[in-house]
Amino acid sequence: MRIKGIAFKSTVDFVQTFYPERFQEWINSMSEYAREYYINPIDISEWYPTSAFEESRKKLADLFHDSNYEASTKIVVRYGAEKAIKGIYKAFITIATTNFMIARAGNLLSAYYDDADINFLDHTSNFAIIRMNKYPCSDKIYEISLCTWIEVLLEKVGRTEIKIQKICSLADGDSYSEYHVSWI
Repeated sequence: MRIKGIAFKSTVDFVQTFYPERFQEWINSMSEYAREYYINPIDISEWYPTSAFEESRKKLADLFHDSNYEASTKIVVRYGAEKAIKGIYKAFITIATTNFMIARAGNLLSAYYDDADINFLDHTSNFAIIRMNKYPCSDKIYEISLCTWIEVLLEKVGRTEIKIQKICSLADGDSYSEYHVSWI
């Protein structure tokens, strides 16, 4: 499975912004295989292997977030989502209703992951069901990323008291992942 280069670039930008003096330490902590993708120019529209991405994120968590993989993923994804929303998705956010964003979020997020199948099965004015039938792999980084993106999108369209409840998960061995999302 593959992931868009924008995810690699966002990770690099995060480390260079918050830990510039330790950037090279982070690069050197990766295997030679993963490091190659980070020391060469990253094309944000190209596809890259998920294994190199996962390794880079785990090393980031180890070095900068006390090996707390889940918290680290949320921090890095929030940074990237907020940056993207201020940039290329700004027009959507300024004119979109919550229902419009939720209805299209699966397509938006599927664009980051090759061969992903992310759907919003049901949504009302304050509730949605997210189903992931296929994801790049069973690593929880992708589910954490998806939930963080959804949370940021909802915040940006003015929603509050956002709650995301895991019902089942590919990362836990289930046949699909499902999350229930509510907001005010």
